Order: sequence, then C-alpha cells, then structure tokens
Amino acid sequence: MKTLVINLDAAVERWDRFCQASQMPENDVVRVSAVDGRALPDKWAHLSKWMHLTHEPSKFNIMPAIGCFLSHRKCWSRIVEDQLPYALVLEDDARATPLAGRFISEYEAKTPAIDWLKLCVHRHRDRVDSQVDINLNIAGVELCVDMRGSKSTAAYIITNHGARKALGMTKILAPIDHLEWLHARQGLLFAQTRTNLFEPDAEMESTISPQNNTSLLRLPAILRIGLVRRTIGRRQLKANLAAIRQAVASNSDATSTP
Repeated sequence: MKTLVINLDAAVERWDRFCQASQMPENDVVRVSAVDGRALPDKWAHLSKWMHLTHEPSKFNIMPAIGCFLSHRKCWSRIVEDQLPYALVLEDDARATPLAGRFISEYEAKTPAIDWLKLCVHRHRDRVDSQVDINLNIAGVELCVDMRGSKSTAAYIITNHGARKALGMTKILAPIDHLEWLHARQGLLFAQTRTNLFEPDAEMESTISPQNNTSLLRLPAILRIGLVRRTIGRRQLKANLAAIRQAVASNSDATSTP
C-alpha cells in the first residue's frame, strides 16, 4: 500500500526519525511537504471563516489548522492524480505497532466500504464506552464509530473515492480531524479501529499549535462550541453510523453472492 507521510521541510530531524523507525518498504513511502499554517498569508483565512464559531476558541490555532488541512489535501490530490485505489496517510510522528502490518495486508484483500478509516485515535481511556461496532473486523481488529467523535489525523487509510469527496471541501468548519463535518458537507463515510495500529511518538509531539492560556477569555467560545458539537455534530455522527452500517451490509451481501 502506498504510504504518504506529511512532514514540514524544516523538520528534518522528524523525517530522519520516521525513516529510522519505519518498518515499511522504502519504495512504498512518499514524503509530502507539509504546509506550515503559521507562515500562511492572511488570504488563506477565508477557508475557515466560521471555525472560531464552531470549534476553535483560540485564534492562535486557526491558521495552523488551515495548514494541517492543506497538508492533508496534498495527499488526497496525490491519490487522485496517481489513480491510487487507496493510500495510508501518516503524520511524521506516527509509529506502527506490531498489528499494523497484518492489518494493512488484510485491508488490501478486503477493501471495506469506508471512505476514511482512522488507525490512531485513542487518546482518552473513557472513550471505549462511546465506540459503536459496525460488525466488521480486519485481521482480528474490530472497526467502530466513536459517537463522541475521534480527534486524530496521525494515521488513516483513505480511498480514492474518499479523497475525491474530501477534495470537494472548499470551506472548513472545523479542524480536519472532526470528520463529522466532512460527512455533513461531502457525505464522507468514516470509521476507526478499536485498537491503535499507530501510536504517536511521545518525543516528537507537535508544537505547531500554541494554546492560548487565558481560559476565562475563552470560556464563552468553549461553551458555544460545546453546544454545536452536542447538536449538529452528534446528529452527523449518528447519520454517518447509519450510512456506514448500510454500506458494510450491502458490501457483505455483494461479496457473498455466488
């Protein structure tokens, strides 16, 4: 499977560390030059006109979020241009677990009806109860949908069909890891693995999005964002789950028909 790895040009140490830790064939790995949102001119701000209302209370994080979106967009364009059926997209701090190789091999044999499959999602232990099965497993790893929304773009498999849907997103209402908005705007179907197949390198944690520590000033925005997530966001998560289950069931019926 072709692997696209997002890496800032200035982050040479991160790229070297990824190459040393990677267990993937060199001919399958392509470095994709990341877009540094901190260096973007203001003309790009139009992409996230409403993000401060829906998801991001700190203006310091909006331009980095746009840079992240544009970096991943480069990967989607590459998938479409090269006519790849699917590809593994990694950020340069993602490290494969022992389960990753077998899972990816079996994915290529099964190719489930999912546009975007997250492989690195578990950052909070209390998330297990919110994960709903979709009656599909690959290499013994169950696939599910997190009904609280899973927040990570460190590692995922995206299909050509999914990349085309994602490329149709011309305005971003939230950081790219909030996939419920891509479902709402583009009909993208997303799921995740119950078990992390990639883990972030703790020594390479990103510092590209500085947080604003004035919590009291951010409180009104945080409350507003929480309301949006619990209404529109939850509704889209439920719609995605229903669509995923239908797609999986249809795909199973098609493969079982003689």
